[in-house]
Amino acid sequence: MGSGKSELSRILRSRAYSVYDSDSRTKALYGRKELAERIHSELGLEISQLSQVFGDREKLAALETIVHPLVLEDFLEFAAGSDSDPVFFESAIAMDKPLFKDVFDKVILVRSSERKRYERNPQAEKRSAFQREPEHWDYLIENDASLEDLERKLDLIIKDL
Repeated sequence: MGSGKSELSRILRSRAYSVYDSDSRTKALYGRKELAERIHSELGLEISQLSQVFGDREKLAALETIVHPLVLEDFLEFAAGSDSDPVFFESAIAMDKPLFKDVFDKVILVRSSERKRYERNPQAEKRSAFQREPEHWDYLIENDASLEDLERKLDLIIKDL
């Protein structure tokens, strides 16, 4: 949070690339009646109660086994329907999940110092304990400078893709 993933996605969209925003697309999936019914059936929770799973590793893992395959399916449909090449997937956690391990051709990690992340988003400090960098990435963007610097670094990666 606060590293610049969303800003990078905004830049990519402004250049006519398709970017799958996993947070907003997952929230949309929660609006599906079938998913709400399955979560209620398997976890005993209503959609409005999902925040309870974040303190319970077993329930969180169970929720992820229900939701992540739907996110992957949704992304693959999104990518197949896109005219963009490449298609980008914005996520803070996908690379930590085995289901997504072999889905992406390349991974771009956007990283910022704690100080910068907290300046950009005060909520980032509260979430620091929950965030980890993926073990593998193909491109690293150190994003502690200006928007112009971020765009310049992105341009170098795009040329390589």
